[in-house]
Amino acid sequence: MPPRVAPAAPVDPVLDQTSPFYVHPSDGPSSVTVTPVLNGSNYHSWARAMRRALGGKMKFDFVDGSIPVPIDPFDPSLRAWNRCNMLVHSWILNSVSESTAQSIVFMENAIDVWNDLKERFSQGDLVRIAELQQEIYSLRQDSRSVTEFFSALKILWEDLELYLPIPTCTCRVKCNCDAMRSARTNHQLMYVIRFLTGLNDHFDMVKSQILLLDPLPPLNKIFSMVIQHERQGNFTPSEHSKALINAANFRPPGSTSSSKNSRSNSSTGKRVCTFCGKDNHIIDNCYKKHGLPPHLQKKSQAHNAAAEGNDCDSDSIAASEPQAASSSSAPMTQDQWERLIALIHNSSLSQGSIPASSNQVGSSNVTGHTSVNQGIISTSFVNHTTPSTWIIDSGASHHICTSLTWFHSYNEINPISVRLPNGTSVYAKHSGLVKFTNNFVLHNVLCIPEFSVNLLSVSSLSQFSNYSVIFYGMQCVIQEQGTWKTIGSAEVVDGLYYLNHKFKPVYVSAISNNEPAIFHIPNKALWHFRLGHLSQSRMNLLVSQFPFIVVDHGAICDVCHFARHKKLPFSSSINKASKPYELIHFDIWGPLSIKSVHGYAYFLTAVDDFSRFTWVTLMKTKAEARQSIMHQTSCVETPQQNGRVERKHQHILNVGRALLYHSNLPKSFWSYAVIHATYIINRIPSPLLQNKSPYELLHNHSPDMNTLKVFGSLAYASTLQANRTKLEHRGRKCIFLGYKQGVKGTIPYDLHSKEIFLSRHVTYHDHILPYHTSTNPQNWHYHTNISHNDAPTVPNVLHDVLPYNNPHTDNVVDPPSPVDHANPTDSDTTSSTVNPDNTVSTHIRPSRQKQKPAYLSDYVCNTSTSSSAPLSSGNLYPISAFHSYSHLSSLHASYTNSITHCTEPNTYAEACMSEHWQSAMRAELEALAKNGTWKFVDLPSHVKPIGSKWVYKVKHKSDGSIERYKARLVAKGYNQIEGLDFFDTFSPVAKMSTVRILLALASIKHWHLHQLDVNNAFLHGELKDDVYMTVPEGVNSPKPNQVCKLLKSLYGLKQASRKWYERLTSLLLQQGYTQSTADYSLFTYHKDNDFTALLIYVDDIILDGTSLTEFQRIKTILDDNFKIKDLGVLKYFLGLEVAHSKQGISVSQRKYCLDLLKDSGLLGSKPAATPLDPSIKLHQDAGKLYEDVSSYRRLVGRLLYLTHTRPDISFAVQQLSQFLQKPTVTHYHAACRIVRYLKHSPGRGLMFPRTSEIQILGYSDADWAGCIDSRRSISGYCFFLGNSLISWKAKKQITVSRSSSEAEYRALSTATCELIWILFLLKDLNISCTRPPVLYCDNQSALHIASNPVFHERTKHLEIDCHLVREKVQQGLLRLLPISTQEQLADCLTKALPVAKFNAFISKLGLLDIYQAQACGKLLRKEELKQ
Repeated sequence: MPPRVAPAAPVDPVLDQTSPFYVHPSDGPSSVTVTPVLNGSNYHSWARAMRRALGGKMKFDFVDGSIPVPIDPFDPSLRAWNRCNMLVHSWILNSVSESTAQSIVFMENAIDVWNDLKERFSQGDLVRIAELQQEIYSLRQDSRSVTEFFSALKILWEDLELYLPIPTCTCRVKCNCDAMRSARTNHQLMYVIRFLTGLNDHFDMVKSQILLLDPLPPLNKIFSMVIQHERQGNFTPSEHSKALINAANFRPPGSTSSSKNSRSNSSTGKRVCTFCGKDNHIIDNCYKKHGLPPHLQKKSQAHNAAAEGNDCDSDSIAASEPQAASSSSAPMTQDQWERLIALIHNSSLSQGSIPASSNQVGSSNVTGHTSVNQGIISTSFVNHTTPSTWIIDSGASHHICTSLTWFHSYNEINPISVRLPNGTSVYAKHSGLVKFTNNFVLHNVLCIPEFSVNLLSVSSLSQFSNYSVIFYGMQCVIQEQGTWKTIGSAEVVDGLYYLNHKFKPVYVSAISNNEPAIFHIPNKALWHFRLGHLSQSRMNLLVSQFPFIVVDHGAICDVCHFARHKKLPFSSSINKASKPYELIHFDIWGPLSIKSVHGYAYFLTAVDDFSRFTWVTLMKTKAEARQSIMHQTSCVETPQQNGRVERKHQHILNVGRALLYHSNLPKSFWSYAVIHATYIINRIPSPLLQNKSPYELLHNHSPDMNTLKVFGSLAYASTLQANRTKLEHRGRKCIFLGYKQGVKGTIPYDLHSKEIFLSRHVTYHDHILPYHTSTNPQNWHYHTNISHNDAPTVPNVLHDVLPYNNPHTDNVVDPPSPVDHANPTDSDTTSSTVNPDNTVSTHIRPSRQKQKPAYLSDYVCNTSTSSSAPLSSGNLYPISAFHSYSHLSSLHASYTNSITHCTEPNTYAEACMSEHWQSAMRAELEALAKNGTWKFVDLPSHVKPIGSKWVYKVKHKSDGSIERYKARLVAKGYNQIEGLDFFDTFSPVAKMSTVRILLALASIKHWHLHQLDVNNAFLHGELKDDVYMTVPEGVNSPKPNQVCKLLKSLYGLKQASRKWYERLTSLLLQQGYTQSTADYSLFTYHKDNDFTALLIYVDDIILDGTSLTEFQRIKTILDDNFKIKDLGVLKYFLGLEVAHSKQGISVSQRKYCLDLLKDSGLLGSKPAATPLDPSIKLHQDAGKLYEDVSSYRRLVGRLLYLTHTRPDISFAVQQLSQFLQKPTVTHYHAACRIVRYLKHSPGRGLMFPRTSEIQILGYSDADWAGCIDSRRSISGYCFFLGNSLISWKAKKQITVSRSSSEAEYRALSTATCELIWILFLLKDLNISCTRPPVLYCDNQSALHIASNPVFHERTKHLEIDCHLVREKVQQGLLRLLPISTQEQLADCLTKALPVAKFNAFISKLGLLDIYQAQACGKLLRKEELKQ
């Protein structure tokens, strides 16, 4: 008998690895997660995935009933069962949506949870079945590979089979019929057909071969055949469907499509969205569900079709089609053609047909229209036709304008014959340029007064102006080719396209090449010429004493600019004589290489120090100076010591040159010009003489200004009676050369005999300058100041230019002044000249726009609406051509002008020169003393005191008036040492993104915006540390060598802002305000339906909310505690200029930008088209080092602050910020290019529209390995709140990315963090979005990584970032959507782009320049045209 073996001891199931009760040490509540989670509509796929996951852990028995629930509490397996049950329950909770998890969290047993979910979601959903069938039959391959298409189709099949499984036979006896097998075979056949018909067109050959097979192979075999064909053909996925999904290539009705696109649309179906019902996209990319990008929302407001979804055939995106035809002009209908012909016909009949002829050889013939059809004009059509009407005509060969008033510049041409529809011909004798806006300019426009309508030729716009004209529906759009920016539009009225424009005609004149021999002075300019081209300020001073003097305000005189050139002034002398002749200054001027007509080369100037009366003595040599005068001499090469007479020399020569220039006399007449200049200067009041003239001080009576005449003007002198017969001339035609001292007569110059003589019997004609030679033609102009209201009218014609009827009368009244041939004048002047046959011919010229003086072209002057540079300006690119107040309201223009022209001193010495700043400093010191800020002590031996500085700021009210002059005493806290002088710091500085979000919400919700300023914010905190400061400027210590020991906090100290913030925070919390967790400088207050937000930036406060009552309450409380100033409505905050309108709120840094241009010396430079040159890559070793490193750092620092409202320079400034340590000349030139780019639009800023949806839309992009030095990538993102741009950034990534997908995903992670912060801030502001946030990315790989739960070798190092983005996507916090690169707005934040592409992106960011200058309308000189 074999020995008996003892039975083996039972194995504990908890330790048995084959037992379902076994739990691996790595298993925990979060070790199993199934994605996608159960959301109600995906139960079958979720249950299958969950079954696999639980089966892999050998725990599925706990939910299918195989392991029952222990009933006996003393069952030894109860403890193990409870452990496994809780694990399975936790795994199920992790794999369902949050709302579903809340409904099963209180169930105890996992099997109950499983059965509950099965009962709720496993029932057949007929709607879901219909959706699946629709998606299966609408699915196309498009841009997918065959493998991707097959996988997507198979997923839908399997999902459908879960709802509609194929029936199986359940009979005990096997059926003999083949019904079930045939049903299954037909089911598989439908799958094969569906797969083949969904393939792209280039698989037609393999599809036809497969369908010819009988029987058809299995589905997997067919798949392998198609895959083989794909590999052999090397097919690439088509990008067309991507463009359709991203709404990047929309075409308007009637536009032509490529044959490829037409064929694909006709041969294959389109995908249909199950949400909006539109085709060419699916629900995951539906813009109607997730929201349109901001630049597409603007277009959808004009065309409602865009709001219905991103349909490829929508009209709304027609304007963004880069491939639009250059001239997609729709032909005119017969009715439209007849009405236009009838209109032109009737207009020519009403005005009379004037068949003109020309004998010139160069004449050409232009046909206006090729066919003539008589028609009838409707009454409404005639009513719409005015002189300002422009009609877009596809049949006209040239632009035609009816009046010269529309032209900005024009010239005479050889007559061109234009045939009218009625058969007659007229001639166009002028051609020029018409400018609607800076971007919309018409060239070679023919002027035909016989027309009554203005025509825009479509062919000329497309061929010669580089514009595209697109007709669709009832509208027409004119776009710039390249940028595709809409510059004009037209609407159909009575069958014709009428141009929409707000352009007002301007009145200009052309410069004639054939100048007449006699020049005329306008009436308004007579006194300007009589007084030797006196300045405007001195003429205004004269008007107060002599009211009959006429001043032409704002006129431009070339002679003034030719004659004057000023140097930097020396300090004024304070010594002055107490009576006439006590001190006389002498100086000799000369020699001059051109001697006068009498041989003079010098002149001696004597100036009376008391009266400033001047005497001039002409000399041929220096030896003629009197030697008996006792005089004092100046040091060698220091003429400034004899400054009075040196300045008098400058004054005399300035006036003398002006007299010679305007009279056109030879330079040998300089002696008479100098003598007459002295005569004028002695009679002009001077502010240095208490607004009295030297003549008045010397003679104790005012001079007689009525005898003053224009130097070089026409004069007639009586001939002498001696040797004169009765039939000889009684008068001599002369030129007025001035007055002879000591003689009661004038000096005329006989034009015929070339004789200079004295005469009393002279008749003057100031307005005529008769001297002219062919070798010395006149080359100056006088541009009189007129307004738009002075429209040119037919003037009264003079019948006699000269008063021949009374030539010998001493007091002859000057006739009305004719118009200067080179310049327009007022409407009451005439332009008549005397012909040889004594007939009068009229020469009518239109008026000119108001012009500013040339020396003001580089400055923003007052509230002038003129933006055009004067003709005489030496600067081809004046700032006035890029900056204007014409678009502003009068109130805001006044405010803007006020803050622009207020200057603030930089040093204590400058401030002491103004009483305003002295009072402000006294008030600041009094406040410091009253507060007990410091006490005077002897400096301890071991302590180094910190310094102090005065800072000055002008505070303005909301109406532009100055609220106060604010002077701050600031301690130089940067010298403090941490741990010795201070320990804790904090500054209440709000993020600029918070400011922009508040302004955007205030615009959308129409909240009130107010601004407060704290008088002495930092004087309210006690100092616990010992801080010593040097005695400030303007303060005297009791003892020498003492310092100030600070007892209270002061501006500039490291710990000062912390003390102020602690007191303010405690006060606001006591008043019921809540501090934001997203931005600690933001406090909110809720009461009933009222909301108030209070934002702090050091000592400036913004109030934003709905209740003015709460505004007043909190203002009163703050004033009682801190003494604040109420600045009213928010207009100017930290350099940000805020403009309010019905359309929205505009924020810019205009003044800051203008100051930057001025300080950098680039105010007159040529603007740059882009911030950075895309052909230049900046890096560290880029040339010679720049010597002035501090100036480079200051410039980049100022540009950094400018990026708060200028996202267009963010990338450029980010690039320059990398080279602060060792900048090169190349880097400095790149920084100057940014400044020159800013000159093009200094007033550009953000626009927050009032009509906008509250939804966050973001764009994320990256430039892989964009940094040449480190090969790190550049990340860029921007976020919109509806249509308002609120946040953006361009930043180099902290690590190197091994692929473009990795770089894009890291950028996506950075953008997600910013999005989370924005959502937190909106939550603190009690703002809820209408739709979930959307983040657009143009990299498909990054989007797949975000949605792919599997981490493989390529992405394992990105796991943390992936978890961040994936977690937020799964939580529903944001939605990731693809977008084409052409629509990726963040692209301009990652790289330097060409001009056209850069402008296209910037135009979509919502930036607006309300200070944009209007068209200049000036006549270009030849040198300007060459440039």
